[in-house]
Amino acid sequence: MDLDEPPLRLLLGGGAVDAAASSGASRAAEAEKWAEVSRSADVPTS
Repeated sequence: MDLDEPPLRLLLGGGAVDAAASSGASRAAEAEKWAEVSRSADVPTS
């Protein structure tokens, strides 16, 4: 198979795909939970 944009990492097998999806959802939920605290660390640009 010749791809113009091959993936950086290829998940092989249904278990790998499921684990990656679960991990991604967990990380996204944690990021959302702490987004306000994370953004409060921004330094003003002007």
